[in-house]
Amino acid sequence: THCISSAASDVYKRQKPDHVVGNARHPELQPYLVLSASGEWELQYGDGLFSTYAPDNAARVGKTPGARLKAEFYGASVRVFYLAGKDLGRFRLLLDGTEVKQVECADATVPDERKYDFRGVELTDLALGWHTLEIEVVAGPVVPLGLDTRTTPSATGPVALVHKWGRSSSTSSHHVGIKPHIHEQALKLLAPDVVVTMLGTNDHNMSGSTSPVVMRNTATLVRLIRAATPAARILILSTLKFQPTPISAWLLDGYLEDWPKLASSLGVAYWDMYAWMLPKFSDYTYPEDGIHFSPGGGKLLATELAGQIRSLKPQTAPPEDGVVEAAADPARPGFGQVLAWYSADGPMSLDKDGRVSKWISCVPGFGAASASQLIAAKRPLLVKDAVGGKPVLRFEGGQFLMTDKSWGTRGWAAVWKARQPQGCLLADGRSYYEKFGPGTPGSGKLLDPKLATPGRWFLDGREVKAEDLAYPLDGPHILIFSGEAFVNADLIGHHRCFNNDIGLKEPRVSYLDADVAELFLRINLGFTDEERMALEDYWAKKYGIKLNR
Repeated sequence: THCISSAASDVYKRQKPDHVVGNARHPELQPYLVLSASGEWELQYGDGLFSTYAPDNAARVGKTPGARLKAEFYGASVRVFYLAGKDLGRFRLLLDGTEVKQVECADATVPDERKYDFRGVELTDLALGWHTLEIEVVAGPVVPLGLDTRTTPSATGPVALVHKWGRSSSTSSHHVGIKPHIHEQALKLLAPDVVVTMLGTNDHNMSGSTSPVVMRNTATLVRLIRAATPAARILILSTLKFQPTPISAWLLDGYLEDWPKLASSLGVAYWDMYAWMLPKFSDYTYPEDGIHFSPGGGKLLATELAGQIRSLKPQTAPPEDGVVEAAADPARPGFGQVLAWYSADGPMSLDKDGRVSKWISCVPGFGAASASQLIAAKRPLLVKDAVGGKPVLRFEGGQFLMTDKSWGTRGWAAVWKARQPQGCLLADGRSYYEKFGPGTPGSGKLLDPKLATPGRWFLDGREVKAEDLAYPLDGPHILIFSGEAFVNADLIGHHRCFNNDIGLKEPRVSYLDADVAELFLRINLGFTDEERMALEDYWAKKYGIKLNR
């Protein structure tokens, strides 16, 4: 079976009625399917109105009556998937030239908070053989999402469903950007026994995402799959390296190191496909690009992957660590535009060794409700009575946390005590950027002036220029940043950077060696002087810190 939504991107983009995609010209590839398009179809990527409701983050929208998608397939049944919502139109299905059904996409029952729902319609008990199915717009807009062709007469019985959820150039971040209810509805309609994911190729070759970002996105997808289909077994495949550059090779090494640990922590299976392919990489792929599988290579992979799938055992999600609640602090000042406020005496989840698996915001925020770490060895330790009689999270040169999503901030603040001049309190999960990262090794500086985000820095109440800010090794200290620009920041205690623009030819990898008592982030504001001083006064009293105003 196949999915229209990703296979036919070029069909819609080129607007050529005679332009087709599919595999009918390759008899060794079955089941057969050829797709073509005619009329006007708008292709929406990324932030388009419908794209985050499409399984591949790329929606094809038919607005003009008479526009058609045509699928020539060999089978005995077919399912068509589409979006339904209050402001959508209608399409009709023609099988072998005859109208068999009209489908109303307009549905006033779809809740406003969801806006659009994932739906499916099925044609069953066809004569096994070649058929032509056409989807014709009667009244726009119409958003077809996918197509299943089967050699069985209905949706019952064993069948292999192959859905490529992910458009060309998509990254793992595109997948988690799809609306969660679309994941749930689509997976429930497909009802898979096994879900196989292979993500990361574009992450390390195009977007420069570090392994924490890809691991977080993969974990999010595993949770979405489990929520919709609890009994489904999940197999994570490694990504591949092609046209290697120093940065892509470095990023891939991080993925390959972390993925088995991630799979184990999630209770799912993992197959290192890269290691299996490596000895005969060129034999499996097209010589033109060295990454896309040739028909022969695809056959070899299919055989090996089928064996991996057959060997899968039933899976259960490991129990999550319980949440340690904390009483609200009446002395804590109130602020608007709070992204998150993490405090070592606030709510969190602890594993059996007293390490923090999830740090939870102690006040309601706009998004970064928690920062977590799935891999036990990389979790910071909760240490009580450490700073002014208060607890801290201890980062010992190998631990970090990551917010539940990638968020932007213009202002953040922390109470911390460093032991070594390494790592950073807050960082961007993309490897190209070093917004708040440490200075050049050996410089003793907290920041690298070439890369530091423009803004005002305050240490214990005194404003300091970014280029003059030394890495403070005594303490504890209060550090506050009030920025001029909106900057991504999602890593706590972990820092990686690879930036050729400043002559950095080797990656910088650095972990925080410090105790962190509190970390406060605002979503779209810096701090006024009044707000900054209120926060400094609160922390100075709480932790016994002398201010130097």
